[in-house]
Amino acid sequence: MNYNMLEKVICDTIKEEQIKLGYEKETIRLYYPMHSLAHILEEEITDTTKMDEALGAFADKIEEKLGKLQISHNGDRYCILIPPSGAVYVNEVYDDNPFLIAFIEAVRKHDCSLEQVLEVFHSFSDQVSCEKSDSDEFDYILFFQDNSEDDYRYCIKFDYGHTSYHRFSKKDFEAMMEESSDNQLVVSEDQMEEPAVEEEAVDLTKEENYQRTLKLMKAIRCMTVCNDKFDMYKKVTKRFTALGEYKDSAQLAEECKLLGKETKKKIKKKTYKNALNMKTIARSAYDYKVAADEFRKISGYKDSDDLATECDTLSHRFDKKMVRNRLIGIGIIVIGIIGLVALVTILNLGK
Repeated sequence: MNYNMLEKVICDTIKEEQIKLGYEKETIRLYYPMHSLAHILEEEITDTTKMDEALGAFADKIEEKLGKLQISHNGDRYCILIPPSGAVYVNEVYDDNPFLIAFIEAVRKHDCSLEQVLEVFHSFSDQVSCEKSDSDEFDYILFFQDNSEDDYRYCIKFDYGHTSYHRFSKKDFEAMMEESSDNQLVVSEDQMEEPAVEEEAVDLTKEENYQRTLKLMKAIRCMTVCNDKFDMYKKVTKRFTALGEYKDSAQLAEECKLLGKETKKKIKKKTYKNALNMKTIARSAYDYKVAADEFRKISGYKDSDDLATECDTLSHRFDKKMVRNRLIGIGIIVIGIIGLVALVTILNLGK
């Protein structure tokens, strides 16, 4: 069992999230299909009983570092829950990856281009591979040939100004490509036979919808935390729900529902943090008003309502102070004018 590789993949994923969203001492859930875990562990595991045993042993081995992991699965889709102590460990032990920081900063910008992504890669190494993908799921596959900076395969999709990506370990990526190739061969053979009954054509339509929705779900995972991401999870949840009991659609609908809730929590955290920063640097009534509006977006979250009220109070104080200063200024000007008129009058009388 290659437990070291599984540890690396988990810790790298946690670190990636911390770079994207900022460090939080929080519980983290990571989801993996059983076949991906088998590739990472470099073991031929095809049933959940053996995978449960393997992950149980891994959890015992890693507890001193990441804390007590909770392993669960629904069918062959596994959830690895890492407690807050695991997030603390990764933040303290794992250094930030300069390449990953630059890469994430590039792809999160609107209208990011392939040239900009390549520029980031080449700023860290000359040994860069960029391949055009034959899949509809991704446009390009990029990686460092010498693994000097990063040993992951980055699958990138450009879609209407938005750039999404997913990264795989080398072995998991190769296994995925092999599996994809096998599936294409199976489809080709099936297409040589005419459907025997109308029900098979219906299943084909369901399969197309299932695959499209599954691809969309994977793409959403790569999006930065925002309201659009939450809305996309709601959309995908409805699509999987509409597919009913087809394959693992019901299970995936529940998973997307949970991911949507987690995204909403992260949005609130991000908004709260942003509002606190706005309040800290506020220097005018308008600044405090904007901060108050930001807190009201997450009404009910922590002390947002109290902080919104506090910002309103500070905004009113600034307004009053501004009015007072303005009146004082006007008064000074009036007094100056009166003094000037009096002086001119005195001078005229002296003549």
